[in-house]
Amino acid sequence: MDLLRTLLGLLCISTQTISCATVSLQQVPSESPSAVIGTSEARFIFPPDSSGVYTWNIPHPNAYSGDAEFIWEVTWQPPRDNLGRTPDELSLISRWLPGGPKRGSLSELVSTIRLEKATVCLSCDLASVVDADPGLVASVENGRVVFRVLGADAVRRIFPVVPDSVTFKRRVGGTTEPRSVPVTRGND
Repeated sequence: MDLLRTLLGLLCISTQTISCATVSLQQVPSESPSAVIGTSEARFIFPPDSSGVYTWNIPHPNAYSGDAEFIWEVTWQPPRDNLGRTPDELSLISRWLPGGPKRGSLSELVSTIRLEKATVCLSCDLASVVDADPGLVASVENGRVVFRVLGADAVRRIFPVVPDSVTFKRRVGGTTEPRSVPVTRGND
């Protein structure tokens, strides 16, 4: 009888431990980037950012107006027939400006930058043609940079053909961290 009680006690402790571990795993946000493209919204979520405070526009001898300081990009390969005619990148680039250093949170930094789309230029010497789109929004949610394409028209303009995968790139300092992920089709 004592053996049976001991075994039942161990089983209960094991069950409680497993359920505690399961609950805590569900509360931990994913470290991976994610890409979801639906008919009326596309959403690209970068991995969590570990920097608590950012400093930008730091004067230095090689600084020039427009020099890229921080970059977040989502790129994809459009079909060969669309190459050079439809966007292949969304980018959020913090560019150096004179006037001294600014210091703040990731949300404060991102709020000062415009999310843009880019299309590779096949007929010119430029790497791509970059422009704004009214359907593009960048924000920070739970320490993660989020790109959103809002509205069915904007989604069709930017993704006339939904790619199978996208590549996330983040350059903070001199380090670039590319990660390719499959695109999930949204049910909106």
